This record gives sequence, C-alpha cells and structure tokens, in this order.
Amino acid sequence: MNKKRIANLQEILKSKSIDGALYGVSGNMFYLLDDPGFTFQRVPETGGINPTPQDFFNNRTDAVLYVPADEEPILIATHDRIDSFQNTNIKKFPCFYDRMQRELQPHLKGKKIAIGLSCQVHLEQIVREIDSDIATSPGESFVESLRAVKDEKEIQILRDLAEFTDYAMGEIVKEIKEGVSQYEIGDLIASIGRENGAGELPFDPNALYTKTGDPTAQKRGQYKRTWPLVEGTAIAFDFGYVMNGYCSDYGRSFYFGKAPDRIKDAYKALQSAQVTLINTIKPGDKINSYLKILRDELGKYGFRDNLFEHSERIPMGHQIGINVHELPWINRFAEEEFKPGMVMCIEPKVWLPGECYLRVEDMVLITETGVESLTTFSRTKFEL
Repeated sequence: MNKKRIANLQEILKSKSIDGALYGVSGNMFYLLDDPGFTFQRVPETGGINPTPQDFFNNRTDAVLYVPADEEPILIATHDRIDSFQNTNIKKFPCFYDRMQRELQPHLKGKKIAIGLSCQVHLEQIVREIDSDIATSPGESFVESLRAVKDEKEIQILRDLAEFTDYAMGEIVKEIKEGVSQYEIGDLIASIGRENGAGELPFDPNALYTKTGDPTAQKRGQYKRTWPLVEGTAIAFDFGYVMNGYCSDYGRSFYFGKAPDRIKDAYKALQSAQVTLINTIKPGDKINSYLKILRDELGKYGFRDNLFEHSERIPMGHQIGINVHELPWINRFAEEEFKPGMVMCIEPKVWLPGECYLRVEDMVLITETGVESLTTFSRTKFEL
C-alpha cells in the first residue's frame, strides 16, 4: 500500500469526524494500494461530471479496502481475488463472497463510515448487516481530491504513456488508405496497444469519418463505421491506452485527399487555439478561464461560432490518471484552479456542418510555471 496516500485519506476522515472509509474494487482502491499487480475493469462512465452509483459497478465487490481513521487499513478479498494483491503490504483476509461481512465485523469500528461509489449498494448492505446503527456517507470525493495532483511516479507513467500514444498515432497514419473502415482503424489501434503491453483500452477507440458534401455530413457521426474510407473525408481520432495502471486519451484530425481551403484553415485555427491555450495557462488560473481563451483564438480565424460543445455541462476537457475521466472537468462551471501536478486532457472540437468535424486532444502537465504538453505529435500534418 502507499502509506502517504493512506495517511492523507486518514487526515481527511479525521477532519470530518468520520471513523473510517470502505472502498470496493475501483480506481480509488488502486490509488490507495499502489499495487501494479492489482487490475480492475475500467469504464469511462465512472468519471462522469456528476457520477452516481448507477455509473459504477453495482454487483458484489470481490475485494473491500477498509481504512480506519486511526488504525492500519485492512483488505478483505475472495480466495480468487486475493492473489491480485501479492505486492500489497497490508493485512489481508481471504474469504468467500458470503463471508465478507463476517470478516469485516471485528475490524469495523465507530458509528460513521464513508463509502465509495463502486459497489456502493453491496458495501452499504455489509455495513447494515454488521450494525444497523452505523451511519454511512459518501466517500468517493475524499480520494478523488487526493488523486487530482499527481506525484512524480504518476507523472512519469503518464509521460511515458503519452509518448507511446504519440508513437501509435504515427503508426496508425501509415495504415490509412482508401477502403479502410472506422471499425478496422479501431482494431488497428487496439492491436498496436496489445502488442506493446496494453492489456485493455480505456474506451472504444474512435476514428470518426465526415465525408465533405455528403448528406451524412449534416449530422456529426452519421457516416457508418462499416463504410469504406473515400477521398474527401475528414477523420477525427479519439483513442487511448491503459499501461501500468494509468490511461491516456488523445486526438488528432486528418483529411483523406485534398482538403478545401476552409477546412484546412479550420484545422489550423483549432491547433493555434490549442497551442495558445497551452502557452497561456498558469497554475492558479481558474479552470473555466480556458473557454474564453479558446473562443477568442478561434475568433481570430473566423471560427468562433464553430466551436463544438455537446452542452453547457459537457466539458472541453478533463483530468486523467488511473481512470480516463477524473475530476476536475474543464467546463464553464469549473471554479477550481489549475494546480502543479495536474495532468489534463484538453480537447477542443470544431464542427462545420456539411463539411467536417475536427478535434485535437493533448495530455498536458500543469507545472510550477505553466503547462507542458506531454503529447507532441505533429500539429501541421493534415492531408493524407
């Protein structure tokens, strides 16, 4: 386990007069244990803007981490799962699913317990069976707040992963040719990851086609994923990998064939806005200040009104780490400040109905003085 992270959580619990915290299999458990041998299934929904229990796994967790406010933490796991924690220096208690309550009971102390979102229903059931007088309260945000600022080890993992994702983009570009479908490109993205040690992907890889002038170009994403690539098509990439327990998330756009000047200008404006943002943000800036910088730069090129936003709350970026989507998100409501050690994904998009959908996404590190882009793939390569 990571003693520093556990101690930080215990300080939060004490400050809120909470006796302990329970976490099921999740990114929070991974973070606190800091055990590379422990794996869990990720889904992008777990990092939603306002995550709820419905966004997380709600079956019976096969491992429970209990962190008392004043004592050493313990881990209870099924016989099948316990071997996943061989590198975790923590008291471990193997049991069957229906024995978790019995194993936890001697250790659970106090009358107020915080509970994470993953498998929340199961965890609350266990607590009620032990003592119906124990009050439970949300505990997800406690660890999320700790995960927001990465330590040196995490930053190096994410730096290496960003470098690999840049490499993958270069390999993928070599294979783009007439007739290839979006699904086939997605399979290529996955195979490059698998061949290089990525055991899973953080989300379904995307290479979104928009055929200029085609009726399907009036709505984003209407070009079917089984249809072949033809000249005159914009390709918007969105993909990432999971390595060493952490995620990447990344995007570039290309045009297959000779691009009309307006579309080339749009991509130039999008990349210029991205670079301006990266060169402008400083620690201490409010996260929602990002949107004005972006719009103003796009406006210099005449594309201010073409900034694509799903809605006011659907963001233009997010933090990344163990999960692909971590708090805080980048949107107009984000009053938090950028802090050194945050690793953000900044992903503006431009939408020209009937012509193209373009996106760029970079993993960036907030430093003591500014922002470093961890992804560095060419910002000028466009026509293929």
